[in-house]
Amino acid sequence: MALPSSGQLSFNDIATELGVSGQQSLNSMSTTAGFTAPHSVSEFYGYSNINSVDVHFLVLAGGGGTNSGYYNGGGGAGGLITSTGSIYSGGGSALEDPLTLNLLQNYTITVGAGGSGRTGFFQNASSGSNTTFASITATGGAGGYYNGSNSGGCGAGGGSAGSGDYGAVPRPGGAGTSGQGFEGGYSSAVQNYGAPGGGGGTQSAGGTAGTNVGGTGGAGTNSDITGTSSYYGAGGGGARGGGINSAAGANGTGWSTTRAQTGHGGGTGEVNGGSGVIILKWPTAFTATFSAGVVQNTTTISWNGQSHYLSVISGGSADTVSFEYTG
Repeated sequence: MALPSSGQLSFNDIATELGVSGQQSLNSMSTTAGFTAPHSVSEFYGYSNINSVDVHFLVLAGGGGTNSGYYNGGGGAGGLITSTGSIYSGGGSALEDPLTLNLLQNYTITVGAGGSGRTGFFQNASSGSNTTFASITATGGAGGYYNGSNSGGCGAGGGSAGSGDYGAVPRPGGAGTSGQGFEGGYSSAVQNYGAPGGGGGTQSAGGTAGTNVGGTGGAGTNSDITGTSSYYGAGGGGARGGGINSAAGANGTGWSTTRAQTGHGGGTGEVNGGSGVIILKWPTAFTATFSAGVVQNTTTISWNGQSHYLSVISGGSADTVSFEYTG
């Protein structure tokens, strides 16, 4: 526990906080603590020998958009990277270790927006934006295209375009980012009427299209990091192909029309991609200080038998957070 910030301090109190034993001089203890001469007891007001904190996290990027017309692939989910709350991190990878962060150091916070969808024919949708916390960056999901594969780097790949203007040539969806999300689905190989693939999700790939029915979106990640189970990062279903009995594909497991803090790809029922989110969890012996641009809600929860702070961060652009030990 940190030493008091005022009042009387004994050499024994200071030695205990430093973790040293035996008879110690003020000069030797001040040097051990990293202080420079001249030395005084007042240097140790508020001092703590603890210099780092372990922070658990879920970092989710914005999902890609799609188009409600014909032939657009489903929007890819925003990439997801997490240390707790689910069986796997994004892309079916193992959970990450918590981040060990230095105290009183600023760490970057940027929350990615969802990609814009389209409602007119023959328009490519936009990809989602990246989300960053400290050294962790989740990549935005790819937007669903109408005119060819969306193969740009993405958290989860957008579904491939249908073959309405290409002939009977199946095309792959965009590639997923390893450890964050899966690839988008293939389009069908049907002359003039082929349907597009589904957008990739954080836990499975987008589905291949039927003859003129869009592919199913990839599954999202079910996480209880907040204490309540919620899905993050599901892929959107591909739009319909042409011809009689054409239909849009089903959205991925866990998908919803909710756009805030879900990272879902645009799909059937909602063309815009969901925005990203950062969720942090750390012991209550440490206090977080956020810069003015951060939009967040911090509560206290019990986790693994101990008291923790839980912060859900829904907004921030090149903002920061720092931690200090308050005991």
